[in-house]
Amino acid sequence: MLGDGRAPGEIDMKILKRLRIQQRVLLMLGLFGIIPILVGLIIVKQGVKQAEDAAHIQLVARSANTIEVIERNLFERYGDVQAFGLNSVVQDRESWYKTDGTNRLVTAMNNYMATYTPVYDLMMFVDKTGKVAAVSSVTWDGKPANTKSLYGKNFAKEEWFQNAMSGKFVASDALTGTWVDDYQKYDYLTETLGTDGFSLCYAAPVKDAAGNVIGVWRNYARPAVVEGILASNLGSLATDGFTDGELTLFAADGKILFNAYLDGNETKFVNWADKDPSVKDEMQELIKGLKAGGTLAPEIYTEVGGDRGEQHHHAGAIAKSNGALGYPGLGWSVGLRISAEQYFAKYGQIMKTMYIFLAVGVVTVFLVGRAFAKKLTTPIIALTNGLQTVAKGDLDFEITHVSQDELGEASDACRAMKTYLQEKVAVAEKVAEGDTSVHVELASEKDVLGTSLSGMVHSLRNVSDVAGRLGQGDLPWPRRSP
Repeated sequence: MLGDGRAPGEIDMKILKRLRIQQRVLLMLGLFGIIPILVGLIIVKQGVKQAEDAAHIQLVARSANTIEVIERNLFERYGDVQAFGLNSVVQDRESWYKTDGTNRLVTAMNNYMATYTPVYDLMMFVDKTGKVAAVSSVTWDGKPANTKSLYGKNFAKEEWFQNAMSGKFVASDALTGTWVDDYQKYDYLTETLGTDGFSLCYAAPVKDAAGNVIGVWRNYARPAVVEGILASNLGSLATDGFTDGELTLFAADGKILFNAYLDGNETKFVNWADKDPSVKDEMQELIKGLKAGGTLAPEIYTEVGGDRGEQHHHAGAIAKSNGALGYPGLGWSVGLRISAEQYFAKYGQIMKTMYIFLAVGVVTVFLVGRAFAKKLTTPIIALTNGLQTVAKGDLDFEITHVSQDELGEASDACRAMKTYLQEKVAVAEKVAEGDTSVHVELASEKDVLGTSLSGMVHSLRNVSDVAGRLGQGDLPWPRRSP
């Protein structure tokens, strides 16, 4: 109840009663015309939101696919180092340590380098004391490489050597036998090969026929292995017409390793571990809470490459590695971000179209409603004006509306009423002129006005007859009783 004791509905009805018919028609058409459009807009908006969520999930699937492809590739590298160590030439200890071109193991390594190009930067075999026994002498693209300086090194104190010799591996229930160093920089690679020195390294023990460990084979995988995968997956976004997006590879501790980003239609690759290992990114905190195989679909507002430092709304997707094919992986994660404006553009266009449709619908409902209300109320107004004219005693009006509906019937009735009243006025005018011979035609048995007028004419006719007789001397005086 409101303060005056009336319910809200009562006030609403009172307000509604104050409106003219044309206003009521416009109001009702507006309600019944616009409300369905609004309901449709809400339904479409919900559908668009669901479609955007589904599209975001597709981004998550894309990032998960990227890290899986990387891990599948690294799984092969995991097995390579063990397979290479099974080459029988390793057992030829007579050629170990030779740098004069007669080291058969170096020849085998160079063949592997050529076969697996462009996967590896370097291959090395060290004896069980940590001393280098053989090193590949060509680069990944087959050019000569002066690696003789490495023969003077001893890796006995290196973690990878000790782990491989002691049987400590990066392993799972399905796979074992190889130690994997996380992506890092090796100065001696820069010194001997002239590269940036970064590599992902694999080490596996080599045994003789009796099963005794005689040394460790070590492969240095090139960053290009990962770079190509990131570039390929990001390139598919460019193929789909996107020009703003990036893929970032994170280490288990959240450190950024690689970043590939779109610069227009071009894909650019940055080794962030070399460029700025301390760089921070908002995805890093999100990764910390992810378990192996976990995914996220966050809203991201920063970039690693491209317009770093500027705030842009991105649709983000993060997938943490769960290894592949038994290879447990190193806990890496892939973060994918793409301009939300570009990625959700088609959904925004749908909503824009719906808003235009709503605006057009409102205008259409108003114009159609106004025309309909005018068509509906014009005869009503004419009837009202006619009746008001009659109420003032004036029969000089015209009702022109003709139709087969109720308004047409009301118009016909109003015209009939006018004719009826005009007939009665004509009778009254003749009577006023002294003509009492007129006949009053009754419209029906319930014609009160006609009946009254007929009675009046009859009375006047009697009075007229008496007056005529008096004028002729016919005085019908009543007789007195004797």
